[in-house]
Amino acid sequence: MTDKALCEMLKDKETNGNRDGAKLLEHLTTDHLVQWAFEPGARSPPPVSQLVFHQSVALWVRSGTECP
Repeated sequence: MTDKALCEMLKDKETNGNRDGAKLLEHLTTDHLVQWAFEPGARSPPPVSQLVFHQSVALWVRSGTECP
């Protein structure tokens, strides 16, 4: 999936739980299952730290959730 396709998917209110930018930020930084991805047990964690992910999501929302 391209960066643009992922961005558009995240912003699609029909499939994202009707979340705007603020609600996406809350979901992506507090939801138990999303946070589990950073300590998934036997699975490999994502190639970015939880802190950097949270900071990046916050910056994306503050800048207007524009897609590349």
